[in-house]
Amino acid sequence: DSLDMKNILTELSYQEDLFNNTASGYLMVTDSMGYIETLNLTGNEYLRMTFGKTNQDANWIDKLFRVYKVAKRRPENKGDSESYSLYFCSEELLLSEQYKVSKSYRAKAISDNVIDILQNYLSVPDNKIAQIDSTYGYYDFIVPNIKPFDAINWMSVYARPTPDKPGSDMLFYENKFGFNFRSLQTIMNEPVYHKIGRAHV
Repeated sequence: DSLDMKNILTELSYQEDLFNNTASGYLMVTDSMGYIETLNLTGNEYLRMTFGKTNQDANWIDKLFRVYKVAKRRPENKGDSESYSLYFCSEELLLSEQYKVSKSYRAKAISDNVIDILQNYLSVPDNKIAQIDSTYGYYDFIVPNIKPFDAINWMSVYARPTPDKPGSDMLFYENKFGFNFRSLQTIMNEPVYHKIGRAHV
């Protein structure tokens, strides 16, 4: 069964963070039809979100998430309805909590290791891998039976961009385009999307 929640949605929080591996958020609904009981919502459902500012907005978000928790249930309108929140995250975060990486990487670029973990341990399709910057040098790593995202974060500490893209602090994160592995300096050199204001002294 599926449910269009647009008409009962009261609040939506969607978060992308350079220092978190996946996108996440929650939506709050006001339910007067008892959907939580009818659909037997348990916090293991899928949630498809499509939204943007205008119909012509090229930055629309269209992603599939996993609901991992139903919380903040409380009666509304003298008991005629109920409000609750559905917390969601990327499917890969749940998979990363369930699997471990125990593998030896010999003389490999860290960026290649990141792609290997995404594809072979988290089953991330190519259309969800947005931009993986090549890293400098070849390293030996023995990943000691840890979660896939923990393995990526651990190797990221040693990663350096290639000389043609100087910088430091390689970050692994997800945005609306998919998963990225990029240096902070490269990100800061991206074209400005929008200027909010300018301070005058």
